[in-house]
Amino acid sequence: MDDLRTLPDDLRAELAREAGGWDANLERVATQAYNARSPAEMLTAEREVHEVMRRRADGVFGTILERVAREPEVAERARKEVRELATAAGVKLESHGGRFTRVRLLGGTVRRFRSLLLLPATPLDPALRKSQGKHGPAGSGVYPVLAMLGVTNQATPALLAAVGREVVAANSVSAARDAMKQRELYIEHKTALRLTYALGERALRVRNQLRSASPAPGATLPLAGKRVVVSLDGGRLRIKDGTKRPDGDRKYNAPWREPKLLSIYAVDDSGKRDKAVNTLIDGTMGDADDVVALVIGHLRKLGAYEAAEVTFIADGAAWIWARAAQIRDAVGIPPARWVERLDYYHAVEYLGKVAALDHALTEAERKVWVADIKPSLFAGDVADILAGLRLFGHEHGVDTTPGQRFFREHASRIGYTSSKLGGGPIGSGGMESAVRRVVNLRMKGNSIFWLEKHAEAVLHMRAHLMAGRWDQMVLDAISAPRWATREAA
Repeated sequence: MDDLRTLPDDLRAELAREAGGWDANLERVATQAYNARSPAEMLTAEREVHEVMRRRADGVFGTILERVAREPEVAERARKEVRELATAAGVKLESHGGRFTRVRLLGGTVRRFRSLLLLPATPLDPALRKSQGKHGPAGSGVYPVLAMLGVTNQATPALLAAVGREVVAANSVSAARDAMKQRELYIEHKTALRLTYALGERALRVRNQLRSASPAPGATLPLAGKRVVVSLDGGRLRIKDGTKRPDGDRKYNAPWREPKLLSIYAVDDSGKRDKAVNTLIDGTMGDADDVVALVIGHLRKLGAYEAAEVTFIADGAAWIWARAAQIRDAVGIPPARWVERLDYYHAVEYLGKVAALDHALTEAERKVWVADIKPSLFAGDVADILAGLRLFGHEHGVDTTPGQRFFREHASRIGYTSSKLGGGPIGSGGMESAVRRVVNLRMKGNSIFWLEKHAEAVLHMRAHLMAGRWDQMVLDAISAPRWATREAA
């Protein structure tokens, strides 16, 4: 915005009228505030002052948006951008002139005005029109100026971000709507969901580009020279699978599914989180290969191949460790700067499960046995651990073969003395915390079921919210091209 245009005189005058100046409404609410003599009166007065100013803010912004939407030079630029996207998708767009549309603003006001509308050419073949719809696979049309400005689902970008944040952060849509009401923003239940999912759809479209993304030449690489920690884990939530139940309270099946999450952060030499690098959390409802592709994309984009050291730490899940080397090689991290660690606390928990094989032992006796073998675990003395497991199996008449196999498989990943002394991580508690905050506190619970596409969107958005990356995610989402064919969307 180097060459800022000055406001036309007539627009400036119109904005002054919308702003209102000192009028009867402002006089009234200001007088109420001035005469408030109790907390209840002050609460009401302050809310009314904000309501008056909210309506004025929407009036000012709506007037500007309406003026921009009908300016010929802006419309021509927006038309050109959209038609380039359509041509690349093999779709022909036809102009339908200025058509009325509605746009909801940040304060909740709905503004109705004309703007240029482009629609995909109608299929001539009646059979195609019947099978694909009036405009075929290209879907509905687009208001180019509004699309250029980030207006989505008849909502401004600021409103889209505000509603999406509340719905994703709260433990229910009702709670989100109550929070918005406190700011005098009244959004219907279905509208709140529609706007949230619209934002999520755009955010996912941007994320889908990660598979082929790489840092632009000269781009800042946040992980360059850093000590990086990468972790993967899974959670649990319920997905509507589209099949009906033959009986019961619910009309559909909702089996448990495992969303898979990733966490990427940096630590300093003392092992504390490096505040100069924002933690990245993301997740997917896809399978193990999908989350691996996701973590590879993020690590490439952040420049992990230039990190001083990358520690990959996780619990004993086989699907994770079967793909650890794949992640290292795909990102381009030299083996000398790649460290694999089995989560220490999960390893101790595994020893506890072995001790529990002898049901005759008391809880105290089990804890004593685990405590005796923990020093060998911490030191990475695999031979001593295996000897202890064999002895336990012999003395207690139980089969410890699976335990022996487990610690053999992870022999190179245990031994935590060097990590502790060097400030490296020995546990993946941060990853477990991410699962709890992202999934358990919002997406998992009694009577909470999701369509898979909605779960994917909320999982992605909530992960970024919990990691303090909400604003950047929103900016990336609204900056991506809005119009797309049905297949592309």
